Amino acid sequence: MRTVSRHFWGANGPLGPLRRALSAAITRHLARRLLRTMERATPSPFATAPPDGYRRGIDHYSRQDLIAALQNVLASYRRACGRYPDLARPRFYSEKVNHAKFFAPIKVPESGNKLLTGNFLPPALAGQVGVPEVVWHHDQPVLPANDRLAPGAYYLKASHGSDMVQQIRYPLEAGQREALEATCRQWLNRRFGLEQGEWWYNCFPRRLLIERSITSTTPSLSLLCYVLGGEVALITVFAKALQRGQPNRRLLLDGHFVPLAEQDPEERRLKDFQLSEPLQQRCLEVARTVAGPFRSVRVDLMVGDDGRIYLNEITFSPNAGDPFVSRDLDLRLGQLWPETGLWR
Repeated sequence: MRTVSRHFWGANGPLGPLRRALSAAITRHLARRLLRTMERATPSPFATAPPDGYRRGIDHYSRQDLIAALQNVLASYRRACGRYPDLARPRFYSEKVNHAKFFAPIKVPESGNKLLTGNFLPPALAGQVGVPEVVWHHDQPVLPANDRLAPGAYYLKASHGSDMVQQIRYPLEAGQREALEATCRQWLNRRFGLEQGEWWYNCFPRRLLIERSITSTTPSLSLLCYVLGGEVALITVFAKALQRGQPNRRLLLDGHFVPLAEQDPEERRLKDFQLSEPLQQRCLEVARTVAGPFRSVRVDLMVGDDGRIYLNEITFSPNAGDPFVSRDLDLRLGQLWPETGLWR
């Protein structure tokens, strides 16, 4: 019976178009109902304006585009875990991330802009924590000549969004430049995040940048520190796959660098992570200090070959708001996030 049902209701089945239409109608209804609920709330975000230098999703989108973005978020969330998120009364961490996309003030144009990451370093960390050196940036997909950069390892990135990074070495090999510039052209044409509520990546001009690698390991490891209510609640040690066909490697740790029982089964577990106890404690201190102004933020750190800690990124919607691999972990993190705003 299930086989017959899948045949008729599957994406390529005769009832597939009807199923998609019904799903779209449901998410459209839920999106509109959410907006009505938030408009009637006390206090209502629609009745207030964000502070100067900040914007919210409800300020950025037209009404029609706002409903469309909400529909996409609702549908993506349900595909990931089988249920719709409650964005009016969020309890889970992932629900609060998606609520914040639309209703919480976010600082622009700094947020999401890789060229302005250093703006989030507080004065207390000046001279102690670095930011990877940007040796070149441009708004056109024309990479610098081989004699313009010192030989060595670099990261080519787009200034907006994620998944737009590639490790490169200068001097570039023959024929490599054309392929890289074609990729850069695609990056610059990409309106990252708009359809999934991550509108702030579109509040500044898109640029390409080349960052000097701070480590000799390939790829460099990142410590993704989830800071909630002033404390590091979760650390993801992440090694991003830089070549097609290679898996990401990830290790989930608690706020004391102890591996969690809940690990992502869809990604290869990182097994070769080592960091001295003093550096662990220093990373925790840095993450808490950087996160000082926020109720919830992910602070992405790296440790260079020189032993220095670097701020790599500040992220307000980790994993684009997708639910965590463990429902219990998602709920625990949500309980550690006071209220639903991003800023204190």
